[in-house]
Amino acid sequence: MKILRKSAYLRAFDLSLFISTAKMISFLTFLTYIFIDENHALTSEKVFFAVAAYNVMRQVMISYVPTAVAETAEVIVSMNRIEVNPVSRPYTFLFA
Repeated sequence: MKILRKSAYLRAFDLSLFISTAKMISFLTFLTYIFIDENHALTSEKVFFAVAAYNVMRQVMISYVPTAVAETAEVIVSMNRIEVNPVSRPYTFLFA
């Protein structure tokens, strides 16, 4: 039962971090933009573009990064298998 509870807490933490990260990144980006130079004015057009760009990047990361990690793991396993079992004799053809 303790393991299930711990797993549920970790899942809840992961989900809350996933949801809050996008908003925190946007907020910190806008703060940095404002405080870097006094002449920077934050307009609705700039905010809309930045939020839209972050959402596109976030969707790409959600879709492609797990696939890339899985494919990289498969490549590493395959490379280890090739190194462990080297071909000791040359290929022989049936009709030589």
